[in-house]
Amino acid sequence: MKVGLIPFVDGIMEAQLPPKWKTLTINRYNGLSDPNEHVDTYVTQMNFFTDDDVIMSLVFPTTLKGVVLHWYTRLPRNLIKSFATLLHVLELNMQ
Repeated sequence: MKVGLIPFVDGIMEAQLPPKWKTLTINRYNGLSDPNEHVDTYVTQMNFFTDDDVIMSLVFPTTLKGVVLHWYTRLPRNLIKSFATLLHVLELNMQ
């Protein structure tokens, strides 16, 4: 099965992480807990490093696992244009 794997518009995929970027210390979201709590934790940790919308979008998928990561990798290409769009799509699908 061929899947999109990267649902971002091109501008997001060309973004560079800030120098000395470190992986977040956040539990990866698997769909079994409250998605709003995961997003709040993610945003809180990311704000220590950046509030750049593109970087917020680019890094978010690294906090997913299991069925949620599977769902994310099957989103259509060019669907996600901003972090707000990503959160909206997540909210619609994780209810």
